[in-house]
Amino acid sequence: MSLFYDQKKGLFAVEPKEVINLQRLIQIYKSDFVKLKTSEIQNPDLTQEQKQELKKHLPFVTPYSCSTYRNKESVYHLNSNIFCLDFDNLLIKEAKLLKYLLTQNESTILTAISPRGKGVKAIILIKEQNDIGTEKLKNTNTHLTELINRFDLVQDKPTNQQIENHYYFQKENIDRVLNALDVAKFKPDISQLKVVQPFLIAHDECLYYNLNAKPLNVELLQYVPIERGEIAPIIKVDFDERVKRRIAGLLRQKVNFVISDIKKNCANGRHPQIARCVDIFERLHYLPDIANELKTSLRNGIIDMYGSEAIARSNNALKSFETLEKSIQYRKCPKIEAIINGSENLAI
Repeated sequence: MSLFYDQKKGLFAVEPKEVINLQRLIQIYKSDFVKLKTSEIQNPDLTQEQKQELKKHLPFVTPYSCSTYRNKESVYHLNSNIFCLDFDNLLIKEAKLLKYLLTQNESTILTAISPRGKGVKAIILIKEQNDIGTEKLKNTNTHLTELINRFDLVQDKPTNQQIENHYYFQKENIDRVLNALDVAKFKPDISQLKVVQPFLIAHDECLYYNLNAKPLNVELLQYVPIERGEIAPIIKVDFDERVKRRIAGLLRQKVNFVISDIKKNCANGRHPQIARCVDIFERLHYLPDIANELKTSLRNGIIDMYGSEAIARSNNALKSFETLEKSIQYRKCPKIEAIINGSENLAI
């Protein structure tokens, strides 16, 4: 896995310091440095803002992957045989119970309680996924070559499709894993399932680890990507007012549903909810006149999910929203096409 540490950027660090294995990860958990920095965060006299600032002094890893830069495009090694779990906002007694339950399962590689005692992190061993393809690295840079030579890594990487599907495979199977671990009543933050998501290292006096863990006894479903529809050419089309009203009604209805749903599901991870906006962005070419209205509604829904624009901005939520907006491809929507063709009669 890749190790990151930057006192200025904290969890926003993107350039890895080195590649480490589980034994080294455990050493870092137990190190005097991490122990000292964790104890500083536990000072009851500090404000939440001060504690957040101190968290920047803690290192983190990306357990699923090694990368030359912390994004999906730069991943050159993928661990497809683990599930990384992150539980937040628990009562202290709940966190202790959850950690105990996880230590009772022979598939738990590592589990630790957060500095405040209200969160639990865990790495669970599953069976190796057999459908991981590899492709030869192209234009290998000097830094990557050095890492490969230093750690005797195979100069192959997962296919882009495998990296792209990893999160969705994990998300589809998360409930099965929780049930198999007998911790289904606890809901993890599904953001931790992302290939390059930070996994913060904080000292736990009773850190649990098992380097002889056995794969979890659970049947996992293979993720089948959803066909998103044919890419739509940008052609100016004038619809009559009746068709426009129906399309606008459908799009506004969809926006309201997405906004309502992201608020309802934000406890499962707020950043993944932002991706829900893709379904709207892909259809905006049908009615560009109301595109800004719909984008503003979605943006406000994300701000409401975080509580304020400043918090949404500081958590990179608005940056993610804006990146999605710029990179989207317009696609055909069968339902809207049916309205245009007159075969779908929506009473809107």
